[in-house]
Amino acid sequence: MSDAHDNSTAECDVSDLPRPAILTPRQMLEEREDINVLAPLVRCSKLPFRHLTSMYETHITHTPMILAEEFSRSQIARTADFSTSVYERGVFWMRERNTKRRKLESEEEDQGQRDQAYYSSLRARPLPCARQIDPSYGRLPSLLQPPGKDYVLTRGILLAQFASPTGKALADAVELISTPVAGAEGDQSVRLVDGVDLNCPWAYASGQSAQLQVALLLRSLTQPKCTGIGSGLLRKPELVADMVRAVKDRMGWDYNISVKIRVDSDLQYVPLSSTAFTPD
Repeated sequence: MSDAHDNSTAECDVSDLPRPAILTPRQMLEEREDINVLAPLVRCSKLPFRHLTSMYETHITHTPMILAEEFSRSQIARTADFSTSVYERGVFWMRERNTKRRKLESEEEDQGQRDQAYYSSLRARPLPCARQIDPSYGRLPSLLQPPGKDYVLTRGILLAQFASPTGKALADAVELISTPVAGAEGDQSVRLVDGVDLNCPWAYASGQSAQLQVALLLRSLTQPKCTGIGSGLLRKPELVADMVRAVKDRMGWDYNISVKIRVDSDLQYVPLSSTAFTPD
């Protein structure tokens, strides 16, 4: 039996396992290395699939795109579009970012060699075992001990992706999905998501779910002036900036919001005003 398997969480005492660091998305991107992200996938990246990917070193996961107006107006839409659990986010040994060490490593090996070494280290780790959850600890990492120097136990991140035509609709939806709830142990409130993502590249396609197609059809018939979501926002950078500011005005300027944007051949539509991310 290999040492890696002996170090797995299948049969072991977790009493000495440190509590995982809880980072914001920005902190993880700035302070950790080799981050794996599950992008929003139409009809796929729902709770069961997100939980599955979190068992295989996926550090940041996204929900499928949610229509903000319908989510904020209808309990049925909220139930259909979003579900989560206290055990959804994985727990990982992640290497702390060290600029000096990275510089030395980059001088010694090219990026291809470094990527190969990283994925080789992943293959050497044990596969997820049946015991992924401990009643007293919560989600468990695949290893009880760090796989090397500078590794820190870190909790994964869940982001909700929205499409919205207005800042108010987006802020209403974000406020609902970010309402604190009781934690696993009932003594600490936690948010259902760690931040949100505003979707700009999305456009109408046959691969969308029937629910989205019906919602868009009804909106085009009843609210012809409010159909500008998804890729339509590429031509409205000021509106995107207003929506970001609306969320931060509602939730606080430390709230995490990102914008998924398609690179347009006309560069005037690509950058967003920096004032969208800074208070007056």
